[in-house]
Amino acid sequence: MKTALAVSALFVLAGFASAQDEGYYTYPPTISVTGYGTAEAEPDMATVVFGVDATGVTAAEAVDSASEMMEGARAAARRAGVSEDDLTTTYYSLYQEEIYDYDYGYTGEYQYRVTESVAAVVHDIDDVGAVIGAVVSGGANTVSSITFSVENVMALRDEARANAMEDAVGRARLLAQEAGVTLGRITSISEYSYDDSNYGYYGGGYYSDYSYSMTTAAGEAMSAPTIYPAVTKYSTSVSVTYYLEEEE
Repeated sequence: MKTALAVSALFVLAGFASAQDEGYYTYPPTISVTGYGTAEAEPDMATVVFGVDATGVTAAEAVDSASEMMEGARAAARRAGVSEDDLTTTYYSLYQEEIYDYDYGYTGEYQYRVTESVAAVVHDIDDVGAVIGAVVSGGANTVSSITFSVENVMALRDEARANAMEDAVGRARLLAQEAGVTLGRITSISEYSYDDSNYGYYGGGYYSDYSYSMTTAAGEAMSAPTIYPAVTKYSTSVSVTYYLEEEE
């Protein structure tokens, strides 16, 4: 590995000298590295997506049924401590479908179906289970996901950036040492950010890597389930380019 690094560095320097001797303008020799950084934090908030699924012979009947169920679920969420400002409709659908009988197949009869989802931002992680139990008891018959996040995401991002920059500087110094060259000033820095989560919701915090899904009978009494939050992670990479000091 050391031999390969040295040959690569010398090739850059030799090319610079040769081109200079021929009278062509050349850019100074450089070295580019990429550093990686990750920061983790315990989540301090969550977003619970719950909904209703209702049917009716007419569109109006399906809409009215869904509205009644959802209003009951939203009211239950407010009683559980969720602010009205933290309840946001994320999906609404009304369509006609042919009724299917699992014993005889399609029946030739039709009904209307309404599906509606609402995202509830819960600012206290300890209340997540209670909110789920409340909305289901209040009328929701689906809970499609939970997204854990942190409110102060900038602090998490800055920690990851600092770690990535430290990694990049260390890599550059090691490569320069092994190649027998001297690092000059930095000429450019580029950042590429990404998260380590499987599920993301950007309505108040920053991502999670946990999902929860369930379907119940509307208005069914339900105790608060036990929820185990996942650690929130943020990752970034930083590409840094240095000039190399010219040999005297």
